[in-house]
Formats: sequence, C-alpha cells, structure tokens
Amino acid sequence: MKSSLCYSKTLAFCLVSLVLLSLPGCGTEQVFEGGTRPASETATINGVHMFPLKTVDVTRVDGKSLGLMNSNAVVLPGTHVISAHLSQSYGIFSVDFDGDVILEAQGGHTYSLNGAVSLVLFNSKGFFWIEDTETGTVVSGQRPE
Repeated sequence: MKSSLCYSKTLAFCLVSLVLLSLPGCGTEQVFEGGTRPASETATINGVHMFPLKTVDVTRVDGKSLGLMNSNAVVLPGTHVISAHLSQSYGIFSVDFDGDVILEAQGGHTYSLNGAVSLVLFNSKGFFWIEDTETGTVVSGQRPE
C-alpha cells in the first residue's frame, strides 16, 4: 500500500513538472542595474502568447539572457538589441525562428514583440517586429506583407 501511494505521488509530481516546463514563460524581467524605477522612466517589451498555436518571446536584451520563465523585459530608454524566439504551430508540425530587432525604447512606453512565419517550401522565413501598444505603430523590424 505504501509503495503504491509513493508511486502515485511521484507520478503526479512528474506530470505537474512536465506541464509547468512546457508552458511558455510569461514573467517580466528588469534588464538594467539598480532598483525599480517609475514606469515613466522605463519601457516594457512584451512577447505574444497564443499557446499552443504561437509564441513570440523576448530571449535576450543587449546580449543578456532573460531568466527561464521570463519572456518580457523592462528596459531603460535608449537603443537596445532585442533577441526573439518565434514558435508557430500548424497542427502536426511547428516552425521555430530566432532573430534580432533593434528598438529605440522610450520611457513610459509599452511595446509588443510580434512575429510571423512565411511558409514557402524549403525556404520559410521568420519575421519580427515591435509595435507601440498604445498607437499600434510598428516602431522596429518588418511586418510581412
């Protein structure tokens, strides 16, 4: 009886761990030194999460990797290289792309990192762009036609 209960707890723990590890990161990481600052002095870059169909994550800012469960970043105003990962599912297969976008971040702004795939046999391409969430304006990168 005790062995069976131990097995059930171990199996439950493994299943919960597997589910948690398969979820995309959705945390936000401050990518500058020092304490927190008012929102007017920082910019936030959010990924897109339509799991399991599509995820676009911020993976690095200026070469600094984000933590395992973080896919959004808070930066100081200025020029930043935003590294992104796009995973797009098409039912029985998925396509992954990595790329960089240069952002001239402004304090008090929130940005959305977006991505799309252009599927062409043997020549698929990934596109990344950043939009200002307040205006919907593309401020960096290339949205596919």
